[in-house]
Amino acid sequence: MKKLTAILLTLMIVLSLCACSFGGSDPTEPPTEPPTEPPAEYTINFELNGGQNVEGVVSSVTVPDGETAVMPIPTKEGCVFAGWYLDAELTDRYFFDYPLDDDVTLYAKFYETALGEYIVISNVEQLIAIKDDPAAKYLLACNINCKGETLVPIDEFTGELEGNGYKIYNYTMSESAVNVALIRTNRGTVKNLSFGDFTFDIVKNGGHQYYGVVCGVNYGNVENCVILNSEINISSKSTGGRVLAVGGLAGQNYGNVVNCKNIAIIDVQATTNAYSSYSWDACTASIYIGGIVGKNEADALISNCSNTGKLNFSGKTNSNARSNDFVGGIVGSNYGSVKASGSICDITLSIEGKTTRVWLGGAMGESASDVLNCFAQGMITIDNTASNKDTCIGGFVGHTSGKLYNCYSTCDITDNTATIKAIGGFAGYNEKLADKEYVIHKCFSTGSISISGTAENVGKFVGLSTGTEKDCCYLDTMTITKKMIVEEAETIEEVTPTNDIGTAKAESELLSADFLENTMYFDRMVWFLVDGKLPELR
Repeated sequence: MKKLTAILLTLMIVLSLCACSFGGSDPTEPPTEPPTEPPAEYTINFELNGGQNVEGVVSSVTVPDGETAVMPIPTKEGCVFAGWYLDAELTDRYFFDYPLDDDVTLYAKFYETALGEYIVISNVEQLIAIKDDPAAKYLLACNINCKGETLVPIDEFTGELEGNGYKIYNYTMSESAVNVALIRTNRGTVKNLSFGDFTFDIVKNGGHQYYGVVCGVNYGNVENCVILNSEINISSKSTGGRVLAVGGLAGQNYGNVVNCKNIAIIDVQATTNAYSSYSWDACTASIYIGGIVGKNEADALISNCSNTGKLNFSGKTNSNARSNDFVGGIVGSNYGSVKASGSICDITLSIEGKTTRVWLGGAMGESASDVLNCFAQGMITIDNTASNKDTCIGGFVGHTSGKLYNCYSTCDITDNTATIKAIGGFAGYNEKLADKEYVIHKCFSTGSISISGTAENVGKFVGLSTGTEKDCCYLDTMTITKKMIVEEAETIEEVTPTNDIGTAKAESELLSADFLENTMYFDRMVWFLVDGKLPELR
């Protein structure tokens, strides 16, 4: 009996399941939609760290998924707000540029300073408003996304712009003016600021021209500023007698550029036309191009700076026009001081027409003043078809009439100029002027030289010298070669130096930490010295 009851029960369950499978619901009824979940939201909690709530500042806000929050700016007596951080230690900055994907707690950071001393900048509109009060003190509270806007330069700045370690980015500059930069003429202080993701395309015809990312001309201080990956493109066409100065940080410097870095590529195309009936000087353009500064004037300072951006210069002179071209990885022309700075970049020149003078070096085109603890690395390539009166090329400096101490170059030079006045592994021409002593002291070079034209003066350390060299060296494996075409075949022959300036050293000795410290007097407080490696600036 129990067995029969179990069988009947099983049959009933099977029949019930079949009924469900074959039309248990009305097919004419629309399917039931699953319940809709509300869109995700995330909460930002604000820890004010003693700050006060003002309009737009609350203890927490809710932000829909995929959206960004507006950065509130609290106040604190005796302090200035300096941004929001993800940790209570205030080391990990939070940027309001990206959509939230989770709840987050943010901590306010303040600088202790007199209330109202700084005007806080947290958006591009506030950045642009600096031009209305250029004598005030400003502080960035976050990265400034310029949203692709074309910025109009601040004409003359006499205040203080404290970048607070943040960045100005995503903008363009393209106007045709004498000075083009964030600041045309700086007489104040710009510091702790980076620039990136910008488009710098300047086309200018006529007149003097000064271009840089921070300032066109600097009389003040530019400190701890970085020019990130971007391109600085300058196209200049003018009649002779003009000045063109282009640098990563500043075109022309009368002040101080300290602890700065350029990574951007600098590309300059300059065409010079002559006046119809003027003197030689009136028809001659002066062009200065440097990775940090175009021209460093007397009493000006470049210190603890570096350039790793590439330099490209294309020059053309028409008719009876002429140009003096000064190009260097750190500075085109130096009449001030350059200290503890270096360039690791490739430099290319392409010149045609009638060029009076080309002075080119891995670190500087010319120097008429003091240079201490600097270096140059990279490739230098020159394609020059112009008729030249005076071309001086050096791995470190093209022409020097100043003092150089504890500097070195590893630059390899490939020169395709018809006639070169002087070319050397470290300096092209070390010239003594008037009755002063101009000396290159305890410097060395390791690069090679390849020419295809005629070099009047060529040396493994200095091409031509009327000055003084003391305790200078070059790598004993360094070569000077000349490319020649013989019966339609390219041949390479070794070139005999026209002087014996400098002492040949084996690599094991030249790159010995003991030799560099105790014989060459490279200061360990300035340089990292490791056996078998080139000195590195601290």
